[in-house]
Amino acid sequence: MTSGTGTTAMSTPDPTSTAEPEPLPRLSPSALYNLLKPSRCDLREWLKSHDYEEAPPSAFRETLFEQGHEHEARHLRRFPKALDIAELPREEQASGTLA
Repeated sequence: MTSGTGTTAMSTPDPTSTAEPEPLPRLSPSALYNLLKPSRCDLREWLKSHDYEEAPPSAFRETLFEQGHEHEARHLRRFPKALDIAELPREEQASGTLA
């Protein structure tokens, strides 16, 4: 619905409706990051899913990734028994989370 100013107003769901709600789309952390990096772009995920080549990372992005990896490494050192399940064979990853 639109208001007199030409903006779209959010509609309120009908609490008496028996229709099933639409399922939420699957959203991974990577997809969320791709949507928002460094600014919101609704087209970015579509382009990626259609094999369009992405621009090379900027110096800022490279620095951000480097600092992020360093932060994760420092944090993981606090947990000497931590296990990176990505290094396990696929069929052992689920049981690796219980170790």
